[in-house]
Amino acid sequence: MSVYVPLPPFSKAVTQEAVEAETESMSPTGIINHILTLSTYMLNLVEHGNFFGKPKNDPFSASLRTFYDRLHNGQFGLSSLPPQFLDEERIMARSLERTKAPAALRPLADFEDLYYALIGRMKDIHHLLNMRLKSGFNEMAADLFEEGPTMTSLHDSLSKYWDILNDPSCGKALDDAIRMEKAEAMHEEILFRVQNHELSPAEGEEDVARLWDHEVYNGIQGLWYINGFAPAMIAATLEEKYRVVFRLEKEAHKRKMEEEQQAEMQMIMDARNSTQQETTNQRNPEVHMSTQQVDKKPRVASNHPVQLAPQQYKVVDEHLHQNPEQERAQQEKLRSDLEWQMKTQRVAEYRDYLRSRASPDAKYIMELAARNSQMMRK
Repeated sequence: MSVYVPLPPFSKAVTQEAVEAETESMSPTGIINHILTLSTYMLNLVEHGNFFGKPKNDPFSASLRTFYDRLHNGQFGLSSLPPQFLDEERIMARSLERTKAPAALRPLADFEDLYYALIGRMKDIHHLLNMRLKSGFNEMAADLFEEGPTMTSLHDSLSKYWDILNDPSCGKALDDAIRMEKAEAMHEEILFRVQNHELSPAEGEEDVARLWDHEVYNGIQGLWYINGFAPAMIAATLEEKYRVVFRLEKEAHKRKMEEEQQAEMQMIMDARNSTQQETTNQRNPEVHMSTQQVDKKPRVASNHPVQLAPQQYKVVDEHLHQNPEQERAQQEKLRSDLEWQMKTQRVAEYRDYLRSRASPDAKYIMELAARNSQMMRK
């Protein structure tokens, strides 16, 4: 039996002390390229096989896939304003905003949450690889799956990216970009309040000057130093950060789906009623003409309310208290009825067509028989 030898651990996670002591910043473009390249690779890796488990791809959860997709869809992260300036209306308005800029050209601060999610996923995969080794399911030199990397090569690649993303110069660039973005957002908020006469011009100037004061500016929260946390703690931190916006987006999505279902149900009912009316008109043309004549007469509104029979009250009450399963069953029945009505209509139309063709054919046969009879007499 082979002795279990764990994979080498990643290097030390970036710390606030190391970032504050760093004098140089890594290129923002380089950081963005590294984040996008590694995120794309890891998502493809997870979705390629079952080695890392089946991805959930829940758009309302704080995952690498969620933040990657939001970035590429042109969505923004949470507002950089302090919580006391935000209510649910402003949070939802921010959620609906979009940018046409491609992900690679967006500001570095927009990558903050994807950065955290990427760090957490790297640590999660490192732990999973060690667990597979310990259990004996995989060997160092064996491919993780068909045409996939070996455990050693994957670990080496992740280690190199980990070193880059946890380099103090990378942390400093992210820290500065996030802090600057928050300060600019607060500056715009002050100007907005002055324009809305919530602050006087003098108060606005005073707040702006205070905002850009060296001590105040440096006190603004920049990068979160959570790279040393366990993967579950990183995920929980992001879940809490996005708890409200995910709830609002999920509720909005649910309302949209319900509205679409109601619209679809209404279309089915309208189509069924229209089909039934057309079928009735075709079968009873005299009744249809009579109805049209009656409809042309002026109608007098009644002052008496419509009275429902007891059994009708029961039907209405049952409809109002339907549960979702009953409603879905009713929708399925409506669809089935509509399909049956359409089939019946097509059969009726084809039958009428055959009958209309039968009359000329019969007439032709009779004329042909008459001519033959005359010729025989001659």
